Amino acid sequence: MTTTGTMRHGTASERQVRGLFLTQGVLATLLGLAILLFPTQTLFVLVVFLGAYWFIRGVASLLYIGIERSYWGWKLFVGVLGILAGVLAMTSPLVAGAGIFIAFVYIIGFQALVSGGTEIYYGLEDRRVSLILLGLVSLLLGLALVFNPWIGIAALVILAGVVALVGGLVTIAAALRGGQTTRTATA
Repeated sequence: MTTTGTMRHGTASERQVRGLFLTQGVLATLLGLAILLFPTQTLFVLVVFLGAYWFIRGVASLLYIGIERSYWGWKLFVGVLGILAGVLAMTSPLVAGAGIFIAFVYIIGFQALVSGGTEIYYGLEDRRVSLILLGLVSLLLGLALVFNPWIGIAALVILAGVVALVGGLVTIAAALRGGQTTRTATA
């Protein structure tokens, strides 16, 4: 008689790592759902936590100057910047959050403008209509993001929610599947 079954195996460390991945997956899934269902409130909380992290990192950087003097100027700069950014994010999370997203959208917009121009140039040089069309689309995207960054912010929020949700579900599946092997036994 032949039976096929699933057998769990692995050391205690492997099981702990799988447990951490499972926890990460659950938290990412919940974060993705929260972003998609309650975007403003979720981003508000995330910016406050990010502000606390920056503040603590800034203080730690300043304190580390007393322990290790090398690169003290850089540590001082990072410390002061971290404290200022942390205080801003914790006291004005909406302003800080909007600023972070707007800066990111502008970077993407300017990159799309440069890429679009480059694609059009090479498309004209090589007489490739597809490259010219791709360049025009990139230019239009870049112009839209630069002149109306709120479009990009809305898209980034939705994309962040979807990525967190899907990434969390994939991580959960990998964690649950990670400790299983299929084994065939004959009797």
